Amino acid sequence: MADLSPPYQSTPLRVLHLRGEPFEIGRQHGEAVGGDAKEGMLKFYHAFWTRLTEAPPGPRSQKWAWAAGQWAMSAFVLKKLRRQLPPFMLESIQGMAKATGLDPEQLILQTLLPDVGPYTQALATRLNPRLKMPVQMPTFGCSSFLFRGDRFLHGRNLDFPGVGYWDRFPVIQCVERPGFLRYIGFTSAGVPVSGITGVNEAQISVSLHQHYCEETNLGGLLPFSLGEEILSRARSLEEAVAILQSSRVATAWAFILTDGKTREGMIYECHPRAHGIRRLTPARNHLAHSNFFQTAECQPREYAATARMNWDNRARAYRLEHNLEACSGKLSSERAVQIISEHYDPYWKSDKVFNRTVSQIYNIQSLILDTENMKVLIAEGTAPVHLGQYHEWDLGEIFAGKEGRTTNTLPGYQFKDPRQNQAKHYYIWSFIRAMDGDYEGAQEWLERALGTHFFAEGALTAAVIDMKKKQYAEAHKKLEKARLEIEGDLKPGQQAPPEYFEVLFFQARAHDLAGERDKALSLYRFLAQHRDLEDNNMRLQCLSEKPYTEKKLDRIMMPYSSYLPY
Repeated sequence: MADLSPPYQSTPLRVLHLRGEPFEIGRQHGEAVGGDAKEGMLKFYHAFWTRLTEAPPGPRSQKWAWAAGQWAMSAFVLKKLRRQLPPFMLESIQGMAKATGLDPEQLILQTLLPDVGPYTQALATRLNPRLKMPVQMPTFGCSSFLFRGDRFLHGRNLDFPGVGYWDRFPVIQCVERPGFLRYIGFTSAGVPVSGITGVNEAQISVSLHQHYCEETNLGGLLPFSLGEEILSRARSLEEAVAILQSSRVATAWAFILTDGKTREGMIYECHPRAHGIRRLTPARNHLAHSNFFQTAECQPREYAATARMNWDNRARAYRLEHNLEACSGKLSSERAVQIISEHYDPYWKSDKVFNRTVSQIYNIQSLILDTENMKVLIAEGTAPVHLGQYHEWDLGEIFAGKEGRTTNTLPGYQFKDPRQNQAKHYYIWSFIRAMDGDYEGAQEWLERALGTHFFAEGALTAAVIDMKKKQYAEAHKKLEKARLEIEGDLKPGQQAPPEYFEVLFFQARAHDLAGERDKALSLYRFLAQHRDLEDNNMRLQCLSEKPYTEKKLDRIMMPYSSYLPY
């Protein structure tokens, strides 16, 4: 059997009991997690921000102009957003900086970056509309469901590129601030924020989902601070909604809310100019969300960067809805865990290592929250964490000052073909290496993944890395095999999926880089005229017929994601 040794070892999930004013909360968090704070999300954000702000290849004058523009925009955006950090969050950050010796400015940057990204992306699409496409339904992000039947459950996947950082140092923190409700946050070492995913003693829970939207407002509030406000003050869903309606967000978000006392749940969707609400009703006992707006109030201003983004999100929401509908009002914990960690692609009607699957390569947290009985099942272990063991924690015990861990465990989703499970692990570990800038290590894990179980999407990623290393013949070989696999699986009359066009697009680029201009032009023209191609950005690039050069390869910062423009 192939070696499944991970590239790192996760720390056991820690329960922190934090009491006092915000500065003390941050200081106690920092003291409890120690040096892990420096190795977790702070390290990830620093490396990611450095990569984003590096000047691209080209003439020196262009590099300076680009770098100056990036600096001015990022400094301006950061300055404006920083003003929106509430005092309690700034004080908490300063307390953690005091305990760990970390630079408080870097900690503030870490807190702001989730909103800086969507803001700069929205600005880029306003300046260059070809970088977006109309949202047929969905966009990019996490996956959640609400279910009210024999059980009242909220399934939640937190999917973000910080794999191997957030999930390496998992934390449950119980916060007691004078004059506020007590609340629990499901977070990570060095992130003393509970408003991303949390629940309070009044059995109100909140979790966040990000959206791509043209509307931005630098005078708006950060979603994590709003989540924390809800946890610290709201005793009912109406009080939570009142907090949200009295505030304006900086970018676009959805807040998934539940009340375990009344078994009520809703999804509050918003951007700076509008909001809409979807509720559980007597006629509808479940809701699914995968980061696309489903309310008429918010839909018109949303966009997607690629066709794959649309397909992925639509499929994930569809699959969640399908599985919840099939439960007929009865959902066990075992089934809930399987649903939230599932790896079935409804387009191909089979298991997939990744693509249109409920839980993606970005998963850093997966849980099933029962706010009625105040229990939670959390996936623990090394990445891919959502395919590991889900351990139960008693939230009532944690509120009582205890550890709260029970003896109950449940397994995550199991592939029918164990080779796919191995390939998934290898692919995730390759992704972690790539995000660390180690493309040698990334390539090694990719080769292991494809050698265990070949899949077209993984071959595309491996080919892009081959191209970045100037191994064009190897890249072409992988892309050709991927093309043949997809074409062999397509049924007569079936619409070709976005990954098919991505494979051909990069195959054309590989021909260009290898000096095979005629072959490249033939593929560009084939793509530009294909009736199934939905991605307008790709079509325009094919129609331009410009030769692809080695310098342009450096612009591909995340070869594992088709969610960034080409």
